[in-house]
Amino acid sequence: MSLWTKLLETVLPNRRSVEIEDELAFHVEMRARQLMQSGVDPDEAMRQARRQFGNSTKLAEDTRETHLLQGLSALLRDSRYALRGLWRRPLFSLTGLASLALGIGVNVAIFSVLDTLLLKPLPLADASLVMAFVESRNGETTNGNPARMRDYRENLRTLKAVGGYYGDGLVLAGTDGPTRLNALRTVGDVISVLGHTLVLGRNFTPQEQLGRANVAIISHQLWQRLFQRDASVIGKLIRSKGMAFEIIGVMPAEAALLDEVDLWIPAEADQQNTSRMAGFLTVVGRLADGVDLTKANAELATVAGQMLAANPVSDKGLAVGLKPLGEVLAGEARQPVLLLMGVAITILLLACVNLAGLLLARNAERAQEAAIRMAIGAGRAALVRLFLLEAVWLAIPGGMLGLLVGEWSFALLKAMLPAETPLIAAMRVDGRAAIFALLLTVFCAIAIGLLPAFEASRVMPRGAIGARSALLRSALVVGQIAVSLTLLVSAGVLTHRLLEARQRSFGFQPDHVLALSFDISWDTDKAKLHQFYTQAADAVRLMPGVISVGLVDRLPLGGGAQSAGYLRIRGMELPETQARQQYGFRAVSADYFTTLRIPLMKGRVFGEPQGDRTPREILINETFAQRYFAGIDPVGRVISYRDAVKEPLWFEVTGVVKDVPVSPGDIRPRPEVFVHFTNTYWAPATLVARVNGDAAIMTTAVRKRIADIDPYVLIRRGGSVDSQVELAWTKPKLLAKLTGGLSLASLLLACLGLYGILAGFVKARTKEFGIRLALGATPWSLQQLSLRQGIFLALIGIIVGGFLAVPVLRLIAAQVPGGEANDPMAFSIAAILLFFTALVACYAPVRRVAKLDAIEVLRHE
Repeated sequence: MSLWTKLLETVLPNRRSVEIEDELAFHVEMRARQLMQSGVDPDEAMRQARRQFGNSTKLAEDTRETHLLQGLSALLRDSRYALRGLWRRPLFSLTGLASLALGIGVNVAIFSVLDTLLLKPLPLADASLVMAFVESRNGETTNGNPARMRDYRENLRTLKAVGGYYGDGLVLAGTDGPTRLNALRTVGDVISVLGHTLVLGRNFTPQEQLGRANVAIISHQLWQRLFQRDASVIGKLIRSKGMAFEIIGVMPAEAALLDEVDLWIPAEADQQNTSRMAGFLTVVGRLADGVDLTKANAELATVAGQMLAANPVSDKGLAVGLKPLGEVLAGEARQPVLLLMGVAITILLLACVNLAGLLLARNAERAQEAAIRMAIGAGRAALVRLFLLEAVWLAIPGGMLGLLVGEWSFALLKAMLPAETPLIAAMRVDGRAAIFALLLTVFCAIAIGLLPAFEASRVMPRGAIGARSALLRSALVVGQIAVSLTLLVSAGVLTHRLLEARQRSFGFQPDHVLALSFDISWDTDKAKLHQFYTQAADAVRLMPGVISVGLVDRLPLGGGAQSAGYLRIRGMELPETQARQQYGFRAVSADYFTTLRIPLMKGRVFGEPQGDRTPREILINETFAQRYFAGIDPVGRVISYRDAVKEPLWFEVTGVVKDVPVSPGDIRPRPEVFVHFTNTYWAPATLVARVNGDAAIMTTAVRKRIADIDPYVLIRRGGSVDSQVELAWTKPKLLAKLTGGLSLASLLLACLGLYGILAGFVKARTKEFGIRLALGATPWSLQQLSLRQGIFLALIGIIVGGFLAVPVLRLIAAQVPGGEANDPMAFSIAAILLFFTALVACYAPVRRVAKLDAIEVLRHE
C-alpha cells in the first residue's frame, strides 16, 4: 500500500473501517455455512465460527492498523481525546485562550516596534552599508558640519559616497490656509548614499548640490497627492513665499518609510559654508565594496588626526566614528523598547506558568486514568504525548487569537507613540511578526504542557502524585508572586520618579500663557525674519487681554538648545577644556522672562533694539554663573561665545536668571546664555503671551492676527503653555503607563494562580475536612488552615521578589528622570498591594471551607 493511501486512510478512516467489518462478517458467515452443511445446528455453527475467528473487535483493529500510519493515527486519536477534554472544561479553556491571546498579542505589538527599530534592515538598498558619522566634542555628542563633511568625502577611500542632511519646512499658500511640506535639506549626494532609485527624473547635479539652483525632488506620496501621479510633473514648479522650486525627480514610495519627507532640496550655499564649529548636519556615508566597518573606522581615525592637524583650533576635542545608520536612528528609543519587550515576555511567562499550574491540578484527578493506561500497555511517551496535546490544542487557537490581538494592540501602541519616533512610518505587523507569534505559540505549548505531562506519566501512588503536584504548583505560584512584585515595584519606581520630576520647580509659571510655534523655513532672510517676529510681537501685545509678549527659540521642557561656540571671558584665562565645554544658547526677547515669570536673580534684563542696533548684552543662568564665575559677581563681565577660529564678539553680562530645565529629564540644570533674538539667527521661534483668562480660548484670535501679518506663516503648534508642557512628558508617561498596565496584568495572573492552588488545596482535602468537622473541628479553624497556606505562599513570593527586584531596578533607573535603584516607598506600596490582593484571591476557596457539611462530605466519599 502506498504512503499516500496510508495517509488518506489515517485521516479519513471510516470507509476502511466499514470495509474491514463487512469482510470479517463475510468470513464468519462462510465458516458457519460450512459447519451447517456438516450437520451442525445454525446457532451452534455461528457460535463456533465466531469462536474460531477469535475476538473480532481486536482482529478488526489489528487489520485496520496495517492500513494506517501508526504514529499519526495515535496522534489523531489522542488529539480528539484532548479536544473533548478541553470542551468539557469551558471555563478553563476560555481562561487559557484569553491569557495566551493577551500575552502573545502584547508581545507581537511590542515586537513589531522593536523589530523595526533594532532588527530589520533600514528600507534602503544594501542598508548594511549605510553608516552615520557620530561626532562628539569633549565627550558630548554634537551634530555634523558641512566643512567637516567635505573633508570626509575628499579623504575617505573606504566610503564610496558621503552626504549630509537636516530637516526643514516649506510653506505653501492655499485656499485653506498655509500648508507645510516636510523638506530635507541636503549637502552632497545624499540620495546616492541612501541608495534610492528615482521613479521619475534625475538626481541633483554637482552644481545643484552646492545650493546654486532652486530645484527639488518630491516624494512619491506628494506626487500622488498634489499631482495625481502625472508623469509630466518633471519641470513643474512648487511655489513658496517669494520662491519657486523646479521639480526634477520623484522618489520611490519606500523612501517615505525612513522619514516622512515631502521633498528633497539642496541646502542654500550660505548654509553649506557656515562656521566649521557649527553643528546641525546629519552626515552619512556608504561603505565601498568589500570594506567592513572596522576598516572604515580605522581610516576615519587617521583622517580625523589629519583634520585636527590642519584645524587645531576648531577641531580640538572633536572625536568621530562610524556606526550603522539604523543603530543611530534608534537612538534613545532602544532601551525603553527593550524594557517593554522584557516586561511583555515576562507577562507571557506568567500566563504560561498559571496555565501549567492549572494542568498540574488535574493530574491528581487523572491519576487513576494514567494508572489504567499504563496497566494496559501505554508507555510513558504515550502518556506524555496525550497530556502535552491538551496544551498544544490550547496554544494553537491562543496563538491565532494572539495575532489578531497583536494587530489591535499595535494600532493602539502606534497611536500612542510620539510623532518623532524614528522609523514610525515603517512600523507594521508583518510576516516577521506572524513568525514570531508562531514561535511564541510553540513555546507556550511546551511551557504549559511539558511539566504537567511529565509529572502525570510518572509511576507513583495517587496520593504521591497529588502531593508532588501540589508542591510544584506552590513553587510556580511563589514564582508568579515574586515576578509580579518585581514588575509592580518597577512600575512604581517609574510612576514615583515621574511624579517627583513633575513636582520639581520648573523655574517659570506656565499658567495663563499661550504659545504659538512658527514653522519658518531656514532659507528666510535674516532681516525679514526679525521684522516679522517684531511685528508679530507688537501686534499681539496690543490685543485686549494680553499682559505681556515674548519670543524664544524653543519653549522650556521642549528639549534641545542651540549649541554655543568657544567661550571667552575678558580678563579671565579659562582652561582650554573648560572653554570648549558645551553650554546651552537661547535666542529670546527681553519680555520673555517677564511673560513666563522667570525670576531675575541678579542684575537686569538686556535692552531692546534701538533702531537698527541691538545692544550687545547677554543674560546667563545660575548654573552658568556657578561654573564660570564661582565666587565672582558675573554682572558687568564681558564674554564671547563666538567660534575659536574667529575674532571674539563681546557681550556684557547684564543679569542672572533662574535655571529652567531644557527637558523633563534634566535633573541637573545646564549652563545657558540668553541673547536677544536680533543678535543671532534662528528661524522656527515661539511667541509666548501672558493673558487674562483662558489662554486656549485666546489662541484663535492670536492666530488670526498673525495670519493678517503674513498668510504664508505656518503655526506648527498653538495653545496654552500648560498643554505644551504636558506634551513634554509624553514619553515618560507612556513608559510608565505601559509598564503599569502590564504589571497589573501580572498581578491578576498571580492572584489567579493563588486562587487556583487554594481551590485545589480545598478540593484535595475535602474528605479530611469532613472528618475533622465530624470530630468537632470548627469551620473557622479549617478556614484558618487554608488561609495560612495562601498567606505563607504570598509572603514567600514577596520575599523572593524583593531580592529579584534589586537588579531589575538598576536596569530601569536610567529610563526615568531622577531614577535610582533604591525606592523603599515603591517597594512598600507594591508589597502591600500584592499582599491584600492575595487575601482577596484566598477569599473564595476559604469561604468554600465554611460551607462544608461533614455528613454530606462523608456520604459522598
